[in-house]
Amino acid sequence: MELRQKTSLAERFIKLGMDVYSSLIASDCTASEIEALQADETFMRKCDFWQKQEVAKCLEQVDAAMAINIPRGISTEARWKLSKIDKGRFGDGITGIGSGDKKKFTITFETLGSTDDDNIEEFKPDAGIDTD
Repeated sequence: MELRQKTSLAERFIKLGMDVYSSLIASDCTASEIEALQADETFMRKCDFWQKQEVAKCLEQVDAAMAINIPRGISTEARWKLSKIDKGRFGDGITGIGSGDKKKFTITFETLGSTDDDNIEEFKPDAGIDTD
């Protein structure tokens, strides 16, 4: 297989979530081809671009899921995203506890298009979690 075909295959693997080195191994690149490609600034910039493109696509899907789920009272995606933006404040996105800080916090979501207090869900990260 030609190097061009190998790098095209590596691109596909990177877009699936593989790191650059693993994608080159999976594309059947030789050790010398891997060394040359990793030294190639243009190729490495493309790899970074492909990875960032996929991250952006995934984050768009998270936002789309948030738009559907928040009005239904489901805050999973919002908690996950907040945990990535500020882990120290919002924790790991699952328990709401981060960096050993066990302070509780409240996040309130209002149903889109409504100001009725009955449509507001209060997020309690420690609800149902036994911390003893």
